[in-house]
Amino acid sequence: MNKVPEGWNLVSIGDIAKLTAGGTPSTSRTEYWENGNIPWMTSGDVHKRVIRDVKGRITEKGLKASATKIIPVKSIFVALAGQGKTRGTVAISEIELTTNQSIAAIIIKNKDVNPYYIFHNLSNRYEELRSESGGSGRAGLNLQILSDIALSLPPFAEQSKIAEILSSVDRSIEATENLMAKLADLKKALMQELFTKGIGHTKFKNSPLGRIPEEWEVTNLDKISTKITDGEHQTPSRTKDGIYLLSARNVLNGKLALEDVDYIPQCEYDRISTRCNPQSGDILISCSGTIGRVCIVPDNITFALVRSVALIKLKKTEANPNFIAQALQSPQLQEQIGASISQLAQGNLFQGQIKRLMLPLPSLKEQTEIASILSASDAKIEKAKSRLNKLQDMKKGLMQDLLTGKVRV
Repeated sequence: MNKVPEGWNLVSIGDIAKLTAGGTPSTSRTEYWENGNIPWMTSGDVHKRVIRDVKGRITEKGLKASATKIIPVKSIFVALAGQGKTRGTVAISEIELTTNQSIAAIIIKNKDVNPYYIFHNLSNRYEELRSESGGSGRAGLNLQILSDIALSLPPFAEQSKIAEILSSVDRSIEATENLMAKLADLKKALMQELFTKGIGHTKFKNSPLGRIPEEWEVTNLDKISTKITDGEHQTPSRTKDGIYLLSARNVLNGKLALEDVDYIPQCEYDRISTRCNPQSGDILISCSGTIGRVCIVPDNITFALVRSVALIKLKKTEANPNFIAQALQSPQLQEQIGASISQLAQGNLFQGQIKRLMLPLPSLKEQTEIASILSASDAKIEKAKSRLNKLQDMKKGLMQDLLTGKVRV
């Protein structure tokens, strides 16, 4: 970074801030932790991005007996190490707190620097921060690396405008994420209600699945299916284009994901489809990797499957595909699926286990009504997810424009 927009300055983090790391009181000393009232932040907390509270607490004795220290409000935090995507993640705190030794605190010392501008600037440079630490799984950042990182710094008024614009989008993103979480909880509650009490029933009976309406049956998935099988066991020859070859990664709850697909030639499809031929209205379930995701085969799509996906063809006179797909996603059935997984090199769900899954079975009319209620709930979640994606895309564009000076405010 050697060119800056007119009126901006090129500085390093060390020029504008004091950097420090925290520490961990001895976990063998209960007096350092028990009944503590001082917030203590761990690496995983950086994923909250704006820190308003943390679960960890230490006592005054723990504070004095360790390297940790009180970090002031509006300090920026960078995870120096951590599992998965944690290293290089940036947060800002709206409370005083202490941290462990795997977090760097950037305490702004210059009154002409807006902490939220620095937070957004560094958040936008996640990949750069990870590369600065060496990039390997065990690599780590340190205070010196962070101190030397260069920043393009606009005048204070422009910093503040940029920070407010980006923080406003962040607030909308957070509100949408909270809405999605509430909608997911609502659907879970609906599933619990509908798959145990149904619609309008007053008489109930005991069953292998617990109390259910008196008119309902309990059945194995095999009894209401004409075929339950999985995809190709051999390795098909792939091509750059042709017919889709889908695996477990392409099966999401409620839909197929076709952004990352393989292709096979017509001759391979003809061979594979003699045993496993997905058609509109059939049900797919992922049975390797992330197990138990369920969707219905949509109209107007042709594809083959590999072994990591199972195919369920239902007796349409007995079972509504939308109802069965929703039932398979319910907590009760997901619990059965979890108990059925075979632990080999990795978990797998096999045909025999899928066939033995037990479901509550109302009349076809009630199945349709229940599926309609749950599909409406899904539509609300999908609408919120679409809004979230748009907001995230908007923020990426704004960060690119505002933090580089391409667009001035």
